[in-house]
Amino acid sequence: MNARSLALTAAMTGIIAALGIMPPIPAPMIPVPITLQAAGPILAGMLLGPRRGTASVLLLLVLAAIGLPVLTGGRGGLGVFAGPTAGYLVGYVIAAYVTGLIVQFARARVAARARARSEKQVKRGEAFRELLWYILAGAVGVLIMYVTGTVGMVLILRMEWVAAFVANGIFVPFDAVKAVLAAMIARGVHRVMPDLFENAKQSSAKIPALATPVATAAPGASGLAQESKLAQESKLAQESKLAHENKQDQESGQKHESGRAQ
Repeated sequence: MNARSLALTAAMTGIIAALGIMPPIPAPMIPVPITLQAAGPILAGMLLGPRRGTASVLLLLVLAAIGLPVLTGGRGGLGVFAGPTAGYLVGYVIAAYVTGLIVQFARARVAARARARSEKQVKRGEAFRELLWYILAGAVGVLIMYVTGTVGMVLILRMEWVAAFVANGIFVPFDAVKAVLAAMIARGVHRVMPDLFENAKQSSAKIPALATPVATAAPGASGLAQESKLAQESKLAQESKLAHENKQDQESGQKHESGRAQ
C-alpha cells in the first residue's frame, strides 16, 4: 500500500469506530444488540474497494484485540472474540471484501458501457442501475454477517440452527435501511470523488479515452473534405484556363484567315 491507501484505510477504520459510539439497542431472544457499526464494513467495502475496505476492518479488529474500545458499547480486548458477537465480527471482514468486489464489478460494467455509448447516455441510463448494484452489494454483505453470526451463536451459545436463523430476523428491517443508506452514501461520494475507489484511476481513464478518437477523427474527416474541395477547385480552374486558351486560339485563327482573304 502507498501512503494514500494507508491514510484512507486508517480514516475508514476511524469512521467504523465512530459508528460504534451510538449506544447499542438490546435485541430480544439473543444477547446480540442492534448496532449502527454493522454498516461500517459494508460502507468500507463500497467506498474503498475489496482490499482497502477489508484492511480497514482488519485494522479495527486488531485495535479491538489489543484492548482499545473501538467496538460498539466501548468494547475491546480478546474477550469479544469469544463472545456471542464473535461470528458477526468475522462476518465484518468477509462482508467488506465481498461488498467491495460487487461494487468493483458494477463500476467496471458501467465503464464498459461507457466505451460503447456516449458519457451522457451512460450517466442517464446507468446511474440508477449502478445504485441498485450498490444496494445489492449491501444486501449481500448483510446476509454474510447473518450467516457468520448464526454460526457463531450456534458454536458459542449452543443454540439450535433454526432458532439462530429466526433470531437474526429481528435485525432485517434495521439492516435493510442501513444497507440502502450505505449504498446511497457510497454512490454519492463516488460521484464527487471517483478516484476514491481502488484502481479507479485506471478504469475511469478509459472512459475519456473514448472521446479522443472521435475528437481526432472529426478534424481528420474535415481535412479530407477540405482537400477534396481544393482538388475540385483546382481541376475547375485548369479546365477554365484551357477553355479560355482554346477560345483565344480560335479567335486568333479567325482573324488570321480574315486578313488573308482581304
